[in-house]
Amino acid sequence: TLTITMVTVTMVITMVTVTMAIIKVTVDMVIIMITVTLIITMAITMVTVTMVIIMVTVTMANIMVTVTIAIIKVTVTIVITMATVTMVITMVITDYHGNHW
Repeated sequence: TLTITMVTVTMVITMVTVTMAIIKVTVDMVIIMITVTLIITMAITMVTVTMVIIMVTVTMANIMVTVTIAIIKVTVTIVITMATVTMVITMVITDYHGNHW
């Protein structure tokens, strides 16, 4: 009877130990899974943020180019206007002198 009790106790202890080991492994795996998921999420977030930054930079570059083109156009227009005015003034002065003398 003692032997049987001993065997039973040993078996119960073994079972408990095995169960605890299994639980430990399961918990470890769950923790690893959560960690991996978090890392992946963070990586995705980082990529998304980087993409947004790139988009903003590209947009800003486009705006800059547009502004530069607009400034160039305005400058060209001003130069043309100035030239036209100068020509008109020159013509008026020439005509005036031509008629005067």
